[in-house]
Amino acid sequence: MSRCKLLQAIYQGLIASLLLIFLLPRLALAFCHEIELVSSWAFRPIPVAARSRTLTIQWLGHAAFLLTSSKGTKVLMDPHGRDYLPPAVFPHVVTTSHLHGNHSFVWMAQGNPIVLHGLNTRDGDWNHIHRTIRDVSIYTVPAYHDSQMGLARGRNAIFIVSMDGICIAHLGDLGHLLSEAQLKVMGKIDVLLVPLGQGRSRITSEDAAKLVAQVKPKVVIPHHYRWEGFVDEFARVFPRVRKLNGNSVKFSRDTFNAELEIVVLKDAS
Repeated sequence: MSRCKLLQAIYQGLIASLLLIFLLPRLALAFCHEIELVSSWAFRPIPVAARSRTLTIQWLGHAAFLLTSSKGTKVLMDPHGRDYLPPAVFPHVVTTSHLHGNHSFVWMAQGNPIVLHGLNTRDGDWNHIHRTIRDVSIYTVPAYHDSQMGLARGRNAIFIVSMDGICIAHLGDLGHLLSEAQLKVMGKIDVLLVPLGQGRSRITSEDAAKLVAQVKPKVVIPHHYRWEGFVDEFARVFPRVRKLNGNSVKFSRDTFNAELEIVVLKDAS
């Protein structure tokens, strides 16, 4: 090999190494950052087959949701059981945002699912979850149940689920607006499951609208309310609202609208 070609090879190897060092921290971030990275840097377009895969989101009342991927993988989030009749659900994975009984009633799940607690059951500290199970990827973002850094109601874990190329954020019983650091760790969210409340230990309807502006999702599904007045108060500030006469909805990447949509599901619990 000539001296010129040798120097060129060394130079190319050095550039490749520097790029790898630069990219590794970003690629090591959450799965929803990886989707954003591929899309924004145009390394490769998302295949048509991936864009057209359809997932189902079913609201089971309170803060409980059942996510089902196009391949049949089921994720049960924040199962309840105290004030509601729990339905028979056979998920592959169960997630709990915190340890309060109406968000962590894992016995709602039938069979032998993998249980991912956002908080440690021994001391209530955050569990740092970053896993891929079957065709679904899941990770957590630390947060609080109140606006006093957990002093009133303790900690809370935001769960992000990447399924069929769509990123879904379940905020649990979030009690505050999000910081820039939390938003960065969350990544690019497509569907936001936002809780509504009276503001004592969770965000108000007004703050929920501010959260939507922070996260900038494509779709928002409100939950964790007992009276229609809460959801009406929240939804009226948005121009595009779709109320369904059922408790489930299907999404694929190629069916999202350019404009934010609020999807109100029927509480079938």
